[in-house]
Amino acid sequence: MSYQIQLRSDTAANWTSVNSTLAQGEIGLETDTNRIKIGNGSTAWVSLAYASWTTVSPAFTSNPTAPTQTRDDNSTKLATTAYADQAVATQAPLITMYNDTDPIAVYAGGHWSLQATFPYYGYTNHYSSTASDTCTISFYGTQISVNGCHNWAQGKMSCAVDGGGAVTEDNYAAVEDDQANLWTSPVLTCGFHVLVITVLGTKNAASANYYIQLGAFIVYGGGGINDRQLAFGSGTGVPDVTLARTAAGVATLTGVLANAASGGSNTAASAAVLTPTLGAAAQLSDRTRDYMAYIQVGTAGTALVVAIGPTSGVATVVHSSGVATAGQLVTVRLPAGWYIQVTATTATWATTAISC
Repeated sequence: MSYQIQLRSDTAANWTSVNSTLAQGEIGLETDTNRIKIGNGSTAWVSLAYASWTTVSPAFTSNPTAPTQTRDDNSTKLATTAYADQAVATQAPLITMYNDTDPIAVYAGGHWSLQATFPYYGYTNHYSSTASDTCTISFYGTQISVNGCHNWAQGKMSCAVDGGGAVTEDNYAAVEDDQANLWTSPVLTCGFHVLVITVLGTKNAASANYYIQLGAFIVYGGGGINDRQLAFGSGTGVPDVTLARTAAGVATLTGVLANAASGGSNTAASAAVLTPTLGAAAQLSDRTRDYMAYIQVGTAGTALVVAIGPTSGVATVVHSSGVATAGQLVTVRLPAGWYIQVTATTATWATTAISC
């Protein structure tokens, strides 16, 4: 025989409207809120408090041992710090695949050709059979692989990272593979690196030609904020100019940032000095970047004129006044390498302050 226990139930509005008085220990359920009240035999529904419970968490009296989880276990079980560290360490590194036409690859030697056809990665590859032709790849990461062609007409190439020892690879294969892994570097310190691939102009005796065909470059471990850095070099070694995020809101330049238009840069050769003779054009001692020049009149006079220009024949007048007052300050923005000239009838030039 089975028994069914059923509680008194109704909507919250109906309970309130009727305002029944539950018997001692009798339970009433609001079907639309799932809240309950337990009667005491005397208090009507509206005045009766809802039932509540206090959840008590267990108190640890020692260092508990967390369960050992398996890799890819996404449950809510506790995990030790050692487990979390191991899980992070064994995750596959971020992989970025660059096509052979990507700007990270620079081809030199003058004999490379571009082939656009299936089944190469990205439907393109660069190929050459001329000795000493090179392909230079600048990348940020911990490892790089070269994707290309293995077949009966492939020759030999060498691969060198950061100017280190070159490793020779033979790309001949009796069975064609147009997306083969031609070479993979050893694991490197995470950072900027340069790979130079050189066509050797030699081949396996069984090969019909000397071709090297490059289809893609796979970079490992370049994820996170550092892969947004910029790096530049000569193509034969580690980049010597970098722009990197070094802290929140801070970008740090390694090297000199030059302005081709004005001849300026981001660094001063020395403390800027301006020691002109009244009426003669003069330059700052540091001509690599723009400066502000603050010219103060010493003795009052007349016809004060300040002019600047890219040559000693200054042609741009930036200040002109018929009266020069003692202590008067003239402010001039002086582009990198430009000349400044101050002329006056009776006034004297007291001091000059310089700042970036």
